[in-house]
Amino acid sequence: MQYLSIQKTSLGQAMVRLTYAHARDTLIQNSPHVFDNVLLTFTKHDHGRNWRTAEFNHECWMLLLDFPRDYITERIIHQSVGDFARVLDLQVQQGTEVSIILNARVRDVTEVP
Repeated sequence: MQYLSIQKTSLGQAMVRLTYAHARDTLIQNSPHVFDNVLLTFTKHDHGRNWRTAEFNHECWMLLLDFPRDYITERIIHQSVGDFARVLDLQVQQGTEVSIILNARVRDVTEVP
């Protein structure tokens, strides 16, 4: 898995900055990980030991397909999903600039039949 940096902390932890946010979510969802005799657990930096419980809306990943190249700006992408979601993080897939992956907080998650 590609990472940008790893920084040790004084509490026996490490701050790992990954290349892609969806890779981070995969590590978090599949924690703990066994590595030799060590158990590795991944947590979002703002959900650590001092995180306070709060009511938030649902967080999800979205894939926007065939997004017009001329409209791929952060402002327009935020506006295009603004009626139903708030963008937390977005990534334009390199090589296929018409595909956009974004992490968003949505008001409601419902199944479409």
